[in-house]
Amino acid sequence: MAFTRATRLDQLPPYLFIEIDRRKKAAMAAGKDVIDFGVGDPDRPTPSFIIDSMAEAIRDPATHRYPFGAGAPASRPNPVHASHEPASLTTCRLLPGLP
Repeated sequence: MAFTRATRLDQLPPYLFIEIDRRKKAAMAAGKDVIDFGVGDPDRPTPSFIIDSMAEAIRDPATHRYPFGAGAPASRPNPVHASHEPASLTTCRLLPGLP
């Protein structure tokens, strides 16, 4: 079966981060110093304990569905911790192996 591309796709604007990357590369090619605040790609590999935890969650059929409402209670930060700690610390508690 042949795939026919919808013509309305041509009306979409360019993806913002591709455009930013194109302009960044052009500026670098022109010899300009560039500080990249683009997509935020990591500069280091993801730690193995995070990959292992993600792989375990992916294999669990209970994680294959979208939650309704506010989501699964176990995935929500504790409101007591959230009020006293930065969000990143509260969120990190959701991943086993993080302090």
